[in-house]
Amino acid sequence: MKAKLLGWVFLTFLFLNCSAGASNPLIGVYASEPDGNPNFRISQADGQYWAELFEDGKWSAPKKLEESTDKDIAKFFGEDMVGHVDTGLISKNALFAVFKIDDEFKVAGDRVNSDYMAIMLFPFPVYKL
Repeated sequence: MKAKLLGWVFLTFLFLNCSAGASNPLIGVYASEPDGNPNFRISQADGQYWAELFEDGKWSAPKKLEESTDKDIAKFFGEDMVGHVDTGLISKNALFAVFKIDDEFKVAGDRVNSDYMAIMLFPFPVYKL
């Protein structure tokens, strides 16, 4: 009986820890081409989101990110795309951002062939590795 209880406690702990990391679909490593070399990664520590760029074979110092607003999305992509962005993270100076988009998201009238968009000077599709 004691072994069964310990087993359930362990399974509950394992389930809670595995599902906690999946809370934000933006956490991960990204490339500008499917299966390409990494360009940046998004991480979370102590409730704060961070971006690191991959340059010259090494990761940059982490840059703080905030959750994007509908106003941010409208500024970058237009009012008609606000409802097609699931979630986004943006740097305070707006020089970097990453967004999870739906299948109806469009740039210049064309659908994007990725589930994610990034902004580093200009918007472009990125692929989660």
